[in-house]
Amino acid sequence: MAKFFKKSVEKGLNAMFLRVLSPKNNGKDNKVVPDLLLDDERILYLPTTDAGSKCDWTFKSKDVALNDEDSFPSLENTLNEDLKNVFFIHGFYESVDSMSVRNVLNGYLERGDHNVLLLDWSVVGRLNYLQDYIYLKNIAERASKALQSMERLGLIRQEDLHIVGNSMGAHLAALVARNLGSVRRLTGLDPAGPLFKWKIIRNSEICKNDATFVDIIHTAMSRFGMRGKCGDVDFYPNGGLCFQPGCKRSYSLSVLDSKRLCSHWRCWRYFVESLTREDAFLAAAADSWEDFKKGNTRDVIPMGYCTPPDSSGSYFLQTSDRSPYGKGEDGLKYTDVTCK
Repeated sequence: MAKFFKKSVEKGLNAMFLRVLSPKNNGKDNKVVPDLLLDDERILYLPTTDAGSKCDWTFKSKDVALNDEDSFPSLENTLNEDLKNVFFIHGFYESVDSMSVRNVLNGYLERGDHNVLLLDWSVVGRLNYLQDYIYLKNIAERASKALQSMERLGLIRQEDLHIVGNSMGAHLAALVARNLGSVRRLTGLDPAGPLFKWKIIRNSEICKNDATFVDIIHTAMSRFGMRGKCGDVDFYPNGGLCFQPGCKRSYSLSVLDSKRLCSHWRCWRYFVESLTREDAFLAAAADSWEDFKKGNTRDVIPMGYCTPPDSSGSYFLQTSDRSPYGKGEDGLKYTDVTCK
């Protein structure tokens, strides 16, 4: 049985790939790099092609003809060196075609000021939760080596890199950042709680030492998310617990039921909205959710994309029950209407 699990994990590791998109002409003409298998030594010199902004196709590196540079410019000539770089990592049982990834991608495309790198670890990520937890450091090692190769060619710089991870992907993002050593910013979107909060495997969970600046958004601590403080700054919209406004109790037996995951998924929905509404999620510093409700708050900062890199502490806010979720200054005053 152990050999079977090891073989299935190895197969999944070999199937991991990067999908890269670089906006051109202020986002009107988007250039997409074909999926790049992490175990391919030619990864950095693989051809690329134009595929619009939907990025809804699969093009593995082994299928690419490497002798037609005129038709397929190199990755080196595709990434826009004038733009910022963001590296997004999806969660357990997701892929680069999942709703969360597509929303994040579209949010950055609308901004038009980032090269977007997406890690797809879905083959190994769909084995089972326990296996992924055990082998998460192996997954991170593969991803880290690919980024280190890109850095050696001058395509990215750790000091300018923002890594964003969702759910279990938040812990994977932390391990990648930890391996690299000098990542500018790490954002954890409701880091997964099961197994990680019990620290069965030491140093497998996200923490504030993983990057120069680490910010965390908690939305389902009482179910799927990590409890407590684990970043330089931790945000707790609506207290950070189930149920987020607009989410209802589900009696489905499926762990992956969309209604059960509603609060957990609010983390990336809030982050995506912050990409284009930078001051929509104003949050106030407080010692606890109860203090926030009583108005015992201090300084105010935005949650999400524009969180100041020198922030620290715990911040609270309220959101709406539907999109647009950010309430701006109104979210700084507690009301019984939108929170349960």
